[in-house]
Amino acid sequence: MARAVSETLEQGGVLICEAGTGTGKTFAYLVPALLSGRKVVISTGTRNLQDQLYQRDVPRVRDVLGVPCTVAVLKGRANYLCSHRLENAWLEGGTARGR
Repeated sequence: MARAVSETLEQGGVLICEAGTGTGKTFAYLVPALLSGRKVVISTGTRNLQDQLYQRDVPRVRDVLGVPCTVAVLKGRANYLCSHRLENAWLEGGTARGR
């Protein structure tokens, strides 16, 4: 999988991989992604996995490889304040807190 990810990053294209739990998928895509020096978007199915990647896996791989990288976490639109809903809350006489 790591080889396929690396080749896809170098040559372009689309890669879809599937493997069972505990097979090393995370490291198989993180290592070539960090070594490529390119911007990479990693989309996860759960916030727990997102937190694991951000807090544990990316720092671990980055430190082992000795490759500097900048990481940002985006949590999906349901986790951010929407100006439209904020305006509606104010118009209804309430506040955005608790909504």
